[in-house]
Amino acid sequence: MTDRPLVIVALLIGLIVLLVVVAMRRGLLSSRVAAVPAPPARVSLRRPRASRPPRGLYRAVRRLARLRFRLRPAPDQDRLTAPLIISDQHLDLPEPGLGAGALVGCTGHSAWFRGGCTPREPAAGLVVRGAVLRGLSHAVDGTVGQDASGALWHQRSGSLYLAVADGVGSLPDSARAAYTAVRSVLQEAPARPGHVNLAEHAPQLFARVGQAVSGSLPGGETGAPTGATTLLLAEIRPVLGGALAVVCGVGDSEAWLLDGDGWRPIHHERDGGGEENSTRQLPRHPEPKTYSFEVASGSVVLLATDGFAGAIGTRRSPLARELQHRWTSVPTPLEFVTHVDFVDEYWIDDRTAVAVWVR
Repeated sequence: MTDRPLVIVALLIGLIVLLVVVAMRRGLLSSRVAAVPAPPARVSLRRPRASRPPRGLYRAVRRLARLRFRLRPAPDQDRLTAPLIISDQHLDLPEPGLGAGALVGCTGHSAWFRGGCTPREPAAGLVVRGAVLRGLSHAVDGTVGQDASGALWHQRSGSLYLAVADGVGSLPDSARAAYTAVRSVLQEAPARPGHVNLAEHAPQLFARVGQAVSGSLPGGETGAPTGATTLLLAEIRPVLGGALAVVCGVGDSEAWLLDGDGWRPIHHERDGGGEENSTRQLPRHPEPKTYSFEVASGSVVLLATDGFAGAIGTRRSPLARELQHRWTSVPTPLEFVTHVDFVDEYWIDDRTAVAVWVR
């Protein structure tokens, strides 16, 4: 028992010596007495080096700051996208119709559209949400976005037409090509003879759209167009209990169906060119792939460019899981925009998504 105080004292002395050694190695103490420096010849405004914090401490503080930023709770998205209520009266307004349709691009900005479609005969109703967002890569570089999208409700045939296009980034006029392709296909598809279904008419339709794209581009008529684009078209005709759909596409823009069984790809040409970032495109490849299928009530049909669809198609996609939960009901237009504008460090290209809820 008499040796216990001596052991404690020895441990304390050893701890003090260890702290002194560590301090000396980090430059906090010096092992020798510094000579008194001579008065400087001129005054320096630079802070003495000894007053700076040790480099290891500085790095630790930076790591801690980054950690605190990552652990900061995410904002309440429902609160951010909820409408501003300025009256005690609440009006349950119906979904506004598409009217003359919508045609938007993202050359210098982002855009969105919405609308409902009500057929004359008893059938399922359709609700449309669309967004075209200029990608972070284009915004940082100061270049134009190259996606385009549109929707059109054709009352005479009782069909909804949707289109998305993704301009090929390696060509300078691809934004114009994408916009022209969407505008042309939405004009040509409903104008076909009534007895001809879209699946049969698709090769002729895409050939004419390809010609329109070539004619709108410098050098297009000489065989060396300065722009190119993917193109995806969907015709959705509501019927009792659901809808009948036809999808035609060229390139890596994609169509998906979300129903009770989860996500199912409809049009999917990803990595089909054999080279990185290569894809079939108009006007060079006017031969579309065509799909016909039934859509049950309560399902969602999605058309999207690869900047959005690529994140859904990845294995164990967190975006696909989140949207499967959130899209059980029709989101508000602003909610839909926030869904398309998801945050991820990898997906920085333009994003276009058009979704239709069959109710």
